[in-house]
Amino acid sequence: MNSSLAATLESLDDIALAILTTLIASQHLIIRAPASTLSSLDSDISRIASFTFSFTCASITCTSSTTVNDFSEAIILDSSARRDNDELDLDTRRIANIVVARDLDLASEDVQIQALEVMRQRRALSHTALHAAPNNFLFIALLSNAPPTYNTENNSRPTPTSRGLIKHLNDHFFISHVHDPDTSDSSSLLSTTSSSNDTASISSATGSQTSILIHSPPTSTDPPPISPSTIATLQQSLATIRTTAEIRRYAHDILTYLRLHRCVAGGVSAIAARHLDALARVLALLHGLDYVTPALVQLAARKVLRHRVVLATAATERSVQWGSARGAVRAALVGVEAGEVVEDVLGTVPCPL
Repeated sequence: MNSSLAATLESLDDIALAILTTLIASQHLIIRAPASTLSSLDSDISRIASFTFSFTCASITCTSSTTVNDFSEAIILDSSARRDNDELDLDTRRIANIVVARDLDLASEDVQIQALEVMRQRRALSHTALHAAPNNFLFIALLSNAPPTYNTENNSRPTPTSRGLIKHLNDHFFISHVHDPDTSDSSSLLSTTSSSNDTASISSATGSQTSILIHSPPTSTDPPPISPSTIATLQQSLATIRTTAEIRRYAHDILTYLRLHRCVAGGVSAIAARHLDALARVLALLHGLDYVTPALVQLAARKVLRHRVVLATAATERSVQWGSARGAVRAALVGVEAGEVVEDVLGTVPCPL
């Protein structure tokens, strides 16, 4: 990594760095923040897309009444006016480079399934055509950091009165980044320490109606700090990152210990294992290394696993099968959070020397 790029990375804030990390991995991102800051953060992401990456950005605020058609039209550029070919009368619009779905966890299951299809197939169907996503495509779910509530009988979808992403959609998000204007995410992407200061300042804002914002790149002739060619070069450089057998075993042990943790009922999938390996290699690249270290695996685990872990209840905790009192189990599980479980596992699994 050249010194100019390293200096650029150091100048990025936590949101821009999370976006860059996910773009390098060709994956998608969850950003959680206090509900009162989501509107301002949505605007910040649009500015980052335009001025840091020179990408187009489309944003939609989801509600329970948002339809699949509303969602599809919102993520396509120039949705207010159809672009037709004069001769063939074809709709040639494309999906924006970066799509921000605010409060996606409040949308209906049909809308969330449509979001999953856009992430997987990189295309969206409207009434007029099938619209493709560009090569550099990122889907961001901008959510409140209020913890989701799952139906304990069927973890594949939330209860009608709760907020949460459906199981498969949640699993396809690469990482979950927690942004707070006062206290930054405890696992900053370029710091292997347990905490770091957040320099972002986000003003309070509210809004509950479905809205659509379309942003285009700046018209300035100056190149963006992170150009598409830079992202392509970083993606190609991932092939040079080495992961030893000991590091692979360490990552495997983390996933195994997490699956067997008494507070975990599920969520640690095969996709999570692939994302853990991918993020560790991206982090090594951003740190200027050509190999993965145990500290980077731990940092990747905090980002990849936290939003996937489904916590056990008194009815699903394993020891109940062998006679544990449900009242005692319920008391033991009170106040337990997914982040705490991940940290407990990281503190338990032996780290390779």
